[in-house]
Amino acid sequence: MQFTPPICLNKNLGTGLSAIVSKMAGLWPFFFCFFVLIDPGAIRGILTRNFEYTMPSIGLGVLSATLATALCAAVGRRWLQYLFLALATPCYVAYVFLWLEFGLIISPETIMLLLETDGGETSEFISTFIGSRGAIVALGSAAWLWIAYLFLEYRKVYGYVFFRFKATRCRLLAPYIFVSLCAAFSVYGIVEACRFGELYAAKDFNGMESFIGKNSRRFGHAYSDLPTSVLYSIHYVYVSRNELSEWERLNDTLGEDVACAKTDSLDVVFVIGESYIRDHAGIYGYELPTTPAMQREMDNGRLVAYTDMMSRATMTTQVLRSLLTANDNRSGRGWNRSPYVPLLFRNAGFNVWLFENQQQFGGKTSPFNTGVNVFLFNPVLLDKCYTYRNGREYRYDLGLVNELDSLSPGSGNNFYLFHLMGQHIKASARYPREGWDAPFDMEDVGKFRHEEWLDEDMLREIAEYDNATAYNDLVMGRLFDFFRDRKAVIVYVSDHGEEVYDFRAMMGRKNAPHEQEGQRAYYQNSVPFVVWWSERYGVENPEVVDALRSSADRRGVNDDIYNLLLSLGSVQTSWYDATRDIHSSQYTAPERIMLPSRLDYDELVRPDGIGK
Repeated sequence: MQFTPPICLNKNLGTGLSAIVSKMAGLWPFFFCFFVLIDPGAIRGILTRNFEYTMPSIGLGVLSATLATALCAAVGRRWLQYLFLALATPCYVAYVFLWLEFGLIISPETIMLLLETDGGETSEFISTFIGSRGAIVALGSAAWLWIAYLFLEYRKVYGYVFFRFKATRCRLLAPYIFVSLCAAFSVYGIVEACRFGELYAAKDFNGMESFIGKNSRRFGHAYSDLPTSVLYSIHYVYVSRNELSEWERLNDTLGEDVACAKTDSLDVVFVIGESYIRDHAGIYGYELPTTPAMQREMDNGRLVAYTDMMSRATMTTQVLRSLLTANDNRSGRGWNRSPYVPLLFRNAGFNVWLFENQQQFGGKTSPFNTGVNVFLFNPVLLDKCYTYRNGREYRYDLGLVNELDSLSPGSGNNFYLFHLMGQHIKASARYPREGWDAPFDMEDVGKFRHEEWLDEDMLREIAEYDNATAYNDLVMGRLFDFFRDRKAVIVYVSDHGEEVYDFRAMMGRKNAPHEQEGQRAYYQNSVPFVVWWSERYGVENPEVVDALRSSADRRGVNDDIYNLLLSLGSVQTSWYDATRDIHSSQYTAPERIMLPSRLDYDELVRPDGIGK
């Protein structure tokens, strides 16, 4: 049998096995280029010698590439090959860039991160992309794959160089060997596809998390091929739409079984920080005085810093849904079956004030949007929940406090919700260059950071992060001053932690090897958590102050904090659970499971805060 390239395929070969095998084998340049473009995760696994977890990804990638090759062979038109490759190339570039720069893959979390990004952060992202190592490698390797494909498909090279040799038995068998290997790996891919199909039985986030937990040792590797990643992300968004609709119905019909035990004026303030590494706070023992305002309040006996608070997730949207709903992860009651905490305060007679500095103003909301806007600015809540919400976004967080100061809220019970930009990447953009003197530089950091792998750029970025932390403390100090003469209590917690070259040459929230998972969890999942009270509040509520001080060393998770807020506001509701209120005598320390990995935080992190 004469094996000929696809350009010279004989249209009279018929539909026999030899014709099918010849056509598919003739498309081997397309097969290999398409496989690499749609399954870079398999290549990454091979390069890192992670063969155990890479085989499923190879099976899924080969299955997709085999199906595409078979379709191209059946149609017999080269434009279809170009179309498949053109569709796969942007996804490949995105995958390689995200992995090299941020340790991410195409996933629902990545989509949520994009949805949470405003115009300013988009420009920062583009500036990061242009000229970055990840972009150069992604675009360069994609171009190389296209050049290789076109070179191999070029008629003269393909027809006259590679196939002008004697038709030996090995050459005659080669097409059958190639197609047989494709078939074998495709069968394995079908098995893995069936396993992945179990995901579609999940109708809510709990089901999806159970699936991920069941496959936690393979999920990040086996399902990193682009087709499966896209399907997973689509299903995630579908589940999000359903759960968001359920949550909207619950809040729209929420009953009035809520009351406040106290009728005099009270201010409960909840401040949510962003990307705050607990070990970079002076009140937690950091070498630089990054929290002078909080330290001053602590020295004066009006602030408690909790020493062992963690966040289950490291994505802002996931954390906000846990922080701001009366959910119960211990019993499996998710955020979509739990009311919005500010709405509980509103139904208890509080005025609710929202100051949000991460909103994408002008953007349209939709059921498919899983970002911050559709949660905090959901149409169901706008008129029903908020007394006031800020009308603009500020470059720096202090603008929110200045806006509050201009409003001069009167008496009555008030619940204030602040969502800051905090130390969100890029840290150097979180504090002004004029009107405020940044207290730290790389020389200050270099006095106590002596690791050999640290270079000057890393030291400078650490100093910038510490300056952003100091500016965050300035914002909190201004809030303390605003509420100092009122009966007020302020609760501050960050959504999640971060890394800024704390134990390895990396910044952000990237994955870590198994032996470093404890350290990664410590820096990315542990969060600062402080409670401040005014002198008037302390005088009138000495038992509350004593309970706060005595509970400072308890283990906690930030999705239980709403119970503390309800208690501090004397809000009486059936949604309150004293066993989850960290300052209550009935409190029970939770099992602290991280999402989506389902790994136990306390098994990974020792009490002294160092990964095992």
